[in-house]
Order: sequence, then C-alpha cells, then structure tokens
Amino acid sequence: MINKIGINKIILLVLCISVMLIGVGMNTFKDQQGNHEDNRLEDLIQWGHELVDSPLTIVVKWQGEWRTNGKKSPIEAAQELASNIRVSMPELVSNTEYITYRSNTDIEGINVIFNWQVITEDRGYMMVTLECSDSTNEKSLISLHEKIKTHLSNLDVEWNASVQGSVDGELSTEEIMKEVEAQLHRNIDFNKVESYKDDMTISHSYRAPTLGFNLVSGENYIDFQTAVHRDEMLGINRITIGFPVITIEF
Repeated sequence: MINKIGINKIILLVLCISVMLIGVGMNTFKDQQGNHEDNRLEDLIQWGHELVDSPLTIVVKWQGEWRTNGKKSPIEAAQELASNIRVSMPELVSNTEYITYRSNTDIEGINVIFNWQVITEDRGYMMVTLECSDSTNEKSLISLHEKIKTHLSNLDVEWNASVQGSVDGELSTEEIMKEVEAQLHRNIDFNKVESYKDDMTISHSYRAPTLGFNLVSGENYIDFQTAVHRDEMLGINRITIGFPVITIEF
C-alpha cells in the first residue's frame, strides 16, 4: 500500500494543476447566460445525490481578478464586494508577499469564505467559496450562487464546483468508476480525454460540449472530472465530481 504521505503529495499535485488550469484556460460562464437558464450547478448536485450516500458535500468557488481603476483603495473594493454579497467585512490576515483580507460568514447554513488578495494599488484577486453538507441548505446555496453571479457578471471571474460523498463496500476503484460513468451517461453525453491512476485513486477528465466549460488542458478540452478514492482506514470509497475540474481534496 502506498505511503499516505505519498498519496497526499500526489493528490495535492493534481489539485495544484487543476487550479492552474482554471486560472489560464477556463472560459467564463457568460456564454451560458444568453436567453436560457444556467442549471449546471443544480445538475451537478443532482448527479451527486444519484451516486453517493448522504451526506453530499458541495463546494462552489468564484475567483478572478478585480480592477478598481484607481477609483477605490483595495480595502474599499473588497468591502464593497463583501457588502454586496452579504458577507462579513474582510479583515487583514496576511501581509507577507501579498496583503490579504478575509472573512468567514454563515449564510443560511452555507459557510462562505471571502478572500481578497491585493496585487497592486488598483488590482486584486478575489475568491469566494461556498460550502455545505446538509441537503436542507442546498436551495440556499444555489440561490447565493446566483446572487454572486449577478454581482460579478461584468467582471473577469469564473466559477467551479465540486460535489463529494462516499459509498460503502469492497468494490475496487475501477469497478466503482465504471458504475459512476454508467450512471452519468444516463444524464449527459461525454467522452473520456484524460485519466490518472494510482493504488488508491482513479480520476478521469471528460469532454462534454453541452456543459460548455471548454477548459483547455494540453491538446484537449475538459468540461468535467470524476475521481474515486479508496480510504482504507474508514473502509469507504469517496466519489468526487468537478465542474470543470475537481478543486477539493479527494
């Protein structure tokens, strides 16, 4: 069995690559906003419930660059955005390489982490993370996601989302992945374009044009990812689905 530290390093490497891809390759959601409703987050949550036992953890991240064009100081811009999306006023938490402001707020059972990193006097990098693990709060999460989308629609920001849950049993990660993909094929057409595997984890990346994320990865386009990770200590398998990539630990 692979050393746990080694597994964690591999997982963190995969996550770091995913985050870098988001920063350089993902198309914005704006093309999905035309004259029809964007139901991708609702679809992702529903697919998660079809695949795993409760509870289902849902994580949504909004991130991107914010330019004040000299009209506001970095903290004024951060406070304005925080006020618009109803989160606590951010406070200074770091003053090393970059000045960083952060707040943590509970909104109707949704844990909201607001993070603002000052790049220059008129540029900042923001990340808003929404997380819940209670199915009774999922409508609130979707509503908050839509509200943030409205406030950020004119900015160069993007969103990604992941759902994660577990299943009991002694099936191998390969067997579970086959079941996952069979179930997902009932909901959407897709083709596998990339894969990763070690003794405890298997992960696949897919092209699914109807989702419209179009994340560039090498010579491929990615619209979503799946992962199955075996936790030997707990005797469970964790299933994770990410739009367009997984950005939480397996």
